[in-house]
Amino acid sequence: MLQVSELSGFSAGGGGAITLALVGQNDTSNGNITMPGGIAAGDLCYAGQYAGGGGAPSFGSPSGFTQVVDLPPSVINAGMRGWYKILTGSETTISGGGSADEVTTFCLVLRPSRAISAVNFGTWATDLTGANPAAQTPDPSALPGPVVTIGMAGSLAGSFNAFGTFTPSADNFYDRDTGNLQAWLGYRIDNVTPQASTIDMADEGSSNALVSGYLAVS
Repeated sequence: MLQVSELSGFSAGGGGAITLALVGQNDTSNGNITMPGGIAAGDLCYAGQYAGGGGAPSFGSPSGFTQVVDLPPSVINAGMRGWYKILTGSETTISGGGSADEVTTFCLVLRPSRAISAVNFGTWATDLTGANPAAQTPDPSALPGPVVTIGMAGSLAGSFNAFGTFTPSADNFYDRDTGNLQAWLGYRIDNVTPQASTIDMADEGSSNALVSGYLAVS
């Protein structure tokens, strides 16, 4: 899917090749997350949320964000969603609105070298199971750069080590353990030649959720 956005703070569509660079990241154990410091108008923000435990979780929609993936609760009382937004620079928090016994929210902010005129997010892969999720292979290699490939994993299995695998290696990953819920986000930026990735997780024992995809900008 293609989302076209006109930006303040840049001359939209001008200035040749575009690149992306990390501004910052944050995570929290509830549905409201503080933005990283130093954001500016035109930055690209991805927000992702895993929620579960007790009854089926409900999700809100952060103001001004476009949803790119929805993994709703089915037989298992857990779910995962992801959104993106081109920031105005005035945002201080994201209110994801997740409602469940356990919630983890991530945000990732990237800075373009010039104005983003369009975001292509394709179709994201999803899996929610009490067993071992199948590996996922988001493949933006047919697209010109830049592309940020993202994987998210979550489980209600209790304490375990950081999990989730990203091949070729991620630029970075973040994990959060709330005691009853664990969640992981990994990403990689390909500014010139996007490549396919394999994103996977093990069977952690309960409500295993895995999603992956990409945001391609021009």
